[in-house]
Amino acid sequence: MAPPVEAAVILLNSLGLGGFVPVLRPLYHYLTSLGINPLSLVAVLVAIWSMWKATTRCLMVTVDISSGDLVGAVQDLLTARGITGYNMVATLGGKSQTHGDEKLGELVTFSWWSTCRMVFYPLSAVWLRESGTILKVQAKKSTEYFNDATADRLVYSLSCFGYSAEPIRKVLRASMDNSLEYKSDKIAIWLPTSQSTPRWQRKSLRASRDAKTLAIDPQDRP
Repeated sequence: MAPPVEAAVILLNSLGLGGFVPVLRPLYHYLTSLGINPLSLVAVLVAIWSMWKATTRCLMVTVDISSGDLVGAVQDLLTARGITGYNMVATLGGKSQTHGDEKLGELVTFSWWSTCRMVFYPLSAVWLRESGTILKVQAKKSTEYFNDATADRLVYSLSCFGYSAEPIRKVLRASMDNSLEYKSDKIAIWLPTSQSTPRWQRKSLRASRDAKTLAIDPQDRP
């Protein structure tokens, strides 16, 4: 066996990647038969990867997003564009008063206490073009601690080429304007809170619709 292959085998085994060793040997001989130096090929690939990492690190501005409304704006942007990734997370989130515009004829099941929908968001880094700006969107899970309780949530970072965050601000502003767009034909749902001092709180603002398009949980019927 050629010394470079032996060194690569030792390296893969030391990294716990011994499963790639059976592929490495025939690949080395195949590249050699084509007149390609495997070491030169690896050097070129590493150089390209290093240049790409340096470009994205030095020539892109990144904005971390963790507040609720802005996170919702990013998620609305991803769902509106149908963006997916190789690593996804499924959430069953309550719909706020700004997300009550279901299309006429769609059955939406909800209880008095919540209006939920199932949504899939990418956790892997994804690229998209919005309003003429190329954006990189990266999500990660974050754990919040409240006394003895914990809650998991998603935080995002948006990156774009250049040294100004203005393109990101414009994209977020447009997404928020779209999700918070006011439409007149609404029905407000008010529910009592479970606090020590009971009061009424508007939990949802839903689009007006024909009664036959509404499905209510049987357990919540009077």
